[in-house]
Amino acid sequence: SNDPGGINLAQAQSDPRSARDRNLSFDGGEALEQTRLGFIYSLPMGEGSELQVRNYYVSRDFSNRLPFFGGGSVDLQRFFAGGGISYTHEGSLGGRPNRVVVGLDYDDQNDHRRRFNNNMGMLGALTLDQDELVTSTGLFVQDELSISDNVQLSFGLRFDEVEFDVGDRFLGNGDDSGVRRLDDVSPMIALLANLSPEVTVYGTYSTSFETPTTTEFANPSGAGGFNPLLEPQAATNLEIGLRGGVGNRTRYELAVFDIDVEDELIPYEIPGSPGRDFFANAGRSNRTGLEATLSSQPTDRIGITLSYTYADFAFADFVDDNGNDFSGNRIPGTVEQLLFAELSYRHPAGWFGALDALHVGDQFANNANTVSDDAYTLANLRLGFDASRGGATFSPFVGVNNVFDQRYNSNIRLNAFGGRFYEPGPGRNVYAGVSVNFDLR
Repeated sequence: SNDPGGINLAQAQSDPRSARDRNLSFDGGEALEQTRLGFIYSLPMGEGSELQVRNYYVSRDFSNRLPFFGGGSVDLQRFFAGGGISYTHEGSLGGRPNRVVVGLDYDDQNDHRRRFNNNMGMLGALTLDQDELVTSTGLFVQDELSISDNVQLSFGLRFDEVEFDVGDRFLGNGDDSGVRRLDDVSPMIALLANLSPEVTVYGTYSTSFETPTTTEFANPSGAGGFNPLLEPQAATNLEIGLRGGVGNRTRYELAVFDIDVEDELIPYEIPGSPGRDFFANAGRSNRTGLEATLSSQPTDRIGITLSYTYADFAFADFVDDNGNDFSGNRIPGTVEQLLFAELSYRHPAGWFGALDALHVGDQFANNANTVSDDAYTLANLRLGFDASRGGATFSPFVGVNNVFDQRYNSNIRLNAFGGRFYEPGPGRNVYAGVSVNFDLR
């Protein structure tokens, strides 16, 4: 596919179908081929016990052309595989129902990454050639104890270790091979209470640990290897919620949350590599918000869904390498208000349709909060038909996205160089297709 790149505000408003001139000159774009295979196998092991094995394999070939010369073309071959095993036992503890799960996760990602100069869309000289191996191991245990007929206590513990190993094949500028190991222990505790058959309240406290990806680990110095200054982000999460129903046709859920993040990963661009994201750690950030969902089926044929999210995401303590203090600013790329509504209809004969609307609030495009993107609302329509023949179900469908041809930006390039923050979204567009499902039982 072609990559039009980010454009400035004046271009986005006057000609949203335009592309950045450098993206045209350097033939910006990308190509991707991917194959996936996976399975899950469950084995009962006596009363109340089960062993589950999971596995997956993914092969991916990726190439792109970015709008700059030095190392502006990427060729990546990736193979990653992984899986896990878990054992579940349901029994009793102290005379009360108890469920315990123990398990192991293992993932292995093997990349061969090369970068070439981009000679105005033509592949140039090799500038980087390295093997990147990422192995991730996770051990976990979780216990759920019913301390009374209406109250359940859950607690868990997880250990993660991630190793990044880079082998430099391009030694003309030195050997940038190296290894980084990152690990953490993440506890969790939750309490759930059924106030009535229709109403449940809960509270959860947990910590989490997220390493940069190999792409986010890219070294902004232009050398190979990984960015030696980039650290994983860690979070402390607190959530309190309420869920329940009204009769048999209406369900609701309400949750408030507070997340404190250390070393949040923030993207930025540099002048020599426009259009390419590098990442830095923000000192500390806070994410507080509310999520509410209501779903109802007033008749057998009609469904209604409403959801609302309020998100107050801000830097609590962030001074960048240039001494700029962004503490108190909203985190760029985060939307404060998000509202979704859908009306669906399904006829017993197989016809179905849905009309939905999505309102996305405004957002800032840079750490300084001096550039923003306006709010917008999109409406989408989808119609189709389900037909079953033997063990197969055929579902032809047609849809219209952005029914009212609203102008909006589908992507914001955070902290972009040169003011090119905006990637306009498509206007009204029509699509059609068919899905086929087979029941092999």
